Amino acid sequence: MLTSDNLQAWRVLALTAQTGSLSETASRLGIELSKVSRLITSLEKEMGLTFFDKSRRPYRATPELTSLLNAVEPHLRAIDEACELSRARRERTVIRFSAPIELSRLYFSDVLLSYAESHPNVTFSLVPEQTVEGVLAGTVDAAVLNQPPGYAPELTVRLYHITSTAVLATPEYLRRTGTPRSPADLAQHTGLLLKTVNLNPTHCLYKDGTPSGMLRWKSVFLSHDQIALKELLLEHRGLTVDLSLGHVIDELKNCRIVSVLLGWERAPWHMCLVTRRDREAQLPELRRFAEFIAKKTGDDWTAVTQAGRQAILRQAGFLLPNGL
Repeated sequence: MLTSDNLQAWRVLALTAQTGSLSETASRLGIELSKVSRLITSLEKEMGLTFFDKSRRPYRATPELTSLLNAVEPHLRAIDEACELSRARRERTVIRFSAPIELSRLYFSDVLLSYAESHPNVTFSLVPEQTVEGVLAGTVDAAVLNQPPGYAPELTVRLYHITSTAVLATPEYLRRTGTPRSPADLAQHTGLLLKTVNLNPTHCLYKDGTPSGMLRWKSVFLSHDQIALKELLLEHRGLTVDLSLGHVIDELKNCRIVSVLLGWERAPWHMCLVTRRDREAQLPELRRFAEFIAKKTGDDWTAVTQAGRQAILRQAGFLLPNGL
């Protein structure tokens, strides 16, 4: 076999051009010094070129070698990238994933586990909800956010669902305290509101694009967990404007929870999955997972939100039980 057909010979040559030292090249590649010298000498003979000015230390590449490496090194990089991709496919990829606590508990835990079962080279570390700064800092590989970040070219943002939430209460709570007829009436009620690392409490409602003005409450309870708000709601402790309809479909259908102030809703959540572009380039499995999870989550939550809205319309008498 010709030495020019030997990939290692070209790696030796390219590295020696950088180091200017045969011994340094041998040390970095973990091969014998005599082999480094032999490969370079053999390539020189085959190519009919002199590669180094050896009258100086460290060795300096000749113009002929510089020209040759300009043509060869892109191919070496392409081979290295292909080898790295193959190695990444064989090795287990750990994806650090974050989402709001109730979504992690009720939805994503099962989805991630199912994905890992069908992709044996992928495993997940589910971490507490992160901000966009956590993604940028590399604390997490993929984060579910309720609003897209501002201009950030280093990020890939996959919007998967736009949704809002109605004003919800239980019939028992309304019997005790009365039913609000306008957003201003909420000043007579307890607000069960959501506050997370990515979300401030709702301060305004909208109807057909018209804002209500600043909301005022008799008292406020804040939680970072929508399921905690649901539990308090079912205990008749207040009203909420921050509970996803997907979490209360059954309760809406059987009227354990009802919608009040029909048409008034909080500002929409723009649910999205955010990753770093460079991490997706380094981990092809991360990109494939992000594409999958954005599509699946978008389809799933569009369906459950629609089911929740239909239940509210049935309560209001706009839909028959069969959906007509």
